[in-house]
Amino acid sequence: MKFDVHSLAIEIEQVLNQLFGELIGCGDASLIVQPLRSVPGSRITLRPRNKFAAEIRIICEDSVDMIYMTAGESTSFEIPLEGGRYTQLREADEFIAIVRAIVDGKFREIICTRDSEIVRSKAVLEPENATPIQIKTAQSLLGLLRRCQEHKRVYLPYKQY
Repeated sequence: MKFDVHSLAIEIEQVLNQLFGELIGCGDASLIVQPLRSVPGSRITLRPRNKFAAEIRIICEDSVDMIYMTAGESTSFEIPLEGGRYTQLREADEFIAIVRAIVDGKFREIICTRDSEIVRSKAVLEPENATPIQIKTAQSLLGLLRRCQEHKRVYLPYKQY
């Protein structure tokens, strides 16, 4: 599957509804779509009912060939529409594999805070049939150097049994 840069937000909403319609339908997750204020596009949130699962926030700007996504507390993804940045998967398959891993609870973060503010994080994501992905995020260059308190987050699946 290939995303069209001119209808990206609509296509992502459709993909999320197709993949997780059952979760959304039974109330284990909600899908929220809001227009962006400053530029044409949408903010899409996949919010789990399970408070121990990771929320997914997606920014889609019209005519931009990148999906900006945040999961959990601090992990950021910049997924190019052609795929291949985080996995060997191409096009929409990479986005789908990443989102599916988060929804399935195959995602964990180590958050480092200083004075209650996140200064950096390290995440591990385990997509099905792909090599685990490690992502490091720093809020600033100083965040890399400063001592901080670590908090481990192991996220659970959206589906509640």
